[in-house]
Amino acid sequence: MELFIENLKNIREPNETLITICVSKMPIVELVEYFENQINKTKNITNQKVRTILSDRLTRWLNTIRQQTGSMDALFFIGDEAHRFHLTPRHNELVQEFKLYNPYYKTDFMFQADFFQNFFCNDKFYIMISLEKKLNIYYYNPSKEKKIVINVPSDLQKEIELYEKDANTVGIYTVGVKDSKWNQLPRVMSKKEFLDYLELQSVKKNNQELEKRLNEMQINPDLFVFGRLKFEMLEAIESYQLKELFIDEKKLEKLKMICDASYLNFKIFPIKSLQTNDVADRFIKDYKGLMGIKYF
Repeated sequence: MELFIENLKNIREPNETLITICVSKMPIVELVEYFENQINKTKNITNQKVRTILSDRLTRWLNTIRQQTGSMDALFFIGDEAHRFHLTPRHNELVQEFKLYNPYYKTDFMFQADFFQNFFCNDKFYIMISLEKKLNIYYYNPSKEKKIVINVPSDLQKEIELYEKDANTVGIYTVGVKDSKWNQLPRVMSKKEFLDYLELQSVKKNNQELEKRLNEMQINPDLFVFGRLKFEMLEAIESYQLKELFIDEKKLEKLKMICDASYLNFKIFPIKSLQTNDVADRFIKDYKGLMGIKYF
């Protein structure tokens, strides 16, 4: 699946006319009825070009679905061409376990490739644990979430340690658990709040690393590479010179589009400014948001 999805990630259109559909164990009759209604809804779109493209694409796709019988288990990415991936029993289990909309239907400037790659392939979770009358365990990752509630065990610390040993755990956060050795949160957070919190911590950490490197530049300036993304920086990357790259996060996607992923085998620090004149803001203004560090 990952290779199938990877090939669709860089497809873009100027309007929200790329269609992503995911269907799990849905009878063809119900599926046809649902998307006949969606086609009717496109008549209300004011942009004539968008209205025509979506209507035509959905109609062509639906005509192929009408020829089938039984039920449908598939992920579709529909643009000028329709790309189909068959869902396995495990994929269907994930749809049910994490209560994905069924059918899932979204139009956008790009396919929802990142979302579904994460949903079906990423089994790593951050765990947030809160102690109230019972033990509430929240599983979060960028596309999935679930909550488990259990009675408070006699030995709470041992119970929590079971989750630390889980191979799919990437971080444990606690709320209201005294003397916890894990990261403490002030309150229970929703998935969005929690992921926003993690992103903020990552931004702060990267900015701290950036400040350290800028100070080190005075000691050994020959190790530092500056310049334009498509020229000096790309040349240094494709020559395998870099061990680290600090880059304005807005330029990171552009880098991935012009550089083969096989070259990006070094530490990359996406940089984002949190306030005017902080180290990231000065870096973006003074160095165009690009700084590479060589191996030696």
